[in-house]
Amino acid sequence: YGIVTLVNSVGELISAGDSDFTCFTRSLIKPIQAKVAKDILGDELNGELLAISIASHNSEPEQLALVNKLMSKFEVQENDLRCGTYKTSSYSLKSKIEHNCSAKHTALIAACKKQGWSLNDYTQIDHPIQKLILKELEDLLAESLGAFGIDGCGLPSFHMSLSKMTKIFAAMIVNPAYGEILQAMRDYPLIIGGKSQIDSLLMKNSKNLIAKGGAEGLMMIANLETKEVVLIKIIDGSHRVKAIVSKAMTEHLNWLEQDFILDNNILKI
Repeated sequence: YGIVTLVNSVGELISAGDSDFTCFTRSLIKPIQAKVAKDILGDELNGELLAISIASHNSEPEQLALVNKLMSKFEVQENDLRCGTYKTSSYSLKSKIEHNCSAKHTALIAACKKQGWSLNDYTQIDHPIQKLILKELEDLLAESLGAFGIDGCGLPSFHMSLSKMTKIFAAMIVNPAYGEILQAMRDYPLIIGGKSQIDSLLMKNSKNLIAKGGAEGLMMIANLETKEVVLIKIIDGSHRVKAIVSKAMTEHLNWLEQDFILDNNILKI
């Protein structure tokens, strides 16, 4: 069971399921978090380093090399990162650098260093960097946000309806201030997720799409030409169903320029 909604800047165009369903934003908001860091760091954060800051990376060698390059450039140490590590029955992280949010944390720490802000509490909702992220979200949404929780990487994650999330992203893709963020996603699609991640593959096989996945079955896909946004939420959080629905929706809307195969690596749970 899941929900799919298609919107533009005017409002909802198509909805299958209840778009007022509420959940946490998870990694969907990484482009917005990266934009806050970019606003502070300016041209110091651009190109592939900006792309890895937006990424939920898959710890592929090229991605880890960029994380290390980012950390070296801004003199961020592994101990500075508050993203932690995790272990499951099938996978264990060897370091914080392997965490899929490590580059986002690095960019935020670098921004805090430049501003002279404290580093040991940058994950707290009342820290200046988190206040800027909240303000950015509220400016895009054009209303205040209240409820939040803590994401798997230790940063605040915001609780809202899917319709509000789509409003944020519909505003984001028409906002000139996000030009470099969107361009980095288009220029380096395989950095954003990885070779077996559905968001990366959607961007790689299209001319006008940006896509960003999130935990618990979330996916945002935006067409930069039509200015439309698709938001997908799979209720039980299934990764494989999210991939299938994401590909099916983009095919249905004729948003893909070339086909690709959903192999076993993409459809893993």
